[in-house]
Amino acid sequence: MSDKTNKKLEDIFSNDPFGLLVEKEPGETHHTSEEERLIESFQEISDFYEEHGYAPREDGDLGEYLL
Repeated sequence: MSDKTNKKLEDIFSNDPFGLLVEKEPGETHHTSEEERLIESFQEISDFYEEHGYAPREDGDLGEYLL
């Protein structure tokens, strides 16, 4: 490879703000955005239950209904 190509590759690997090029360890957990959304939703329901003492109901207010 030419020096110009090497420089471009070095620039790409050194500038990875989202960590897309970082190798994951075997067994390391990575959640997809859908899994993260489900986990977040479950946590909201759990928080609601802890605060109110009952599970969200469909006949509750809009916020409760959406849970």
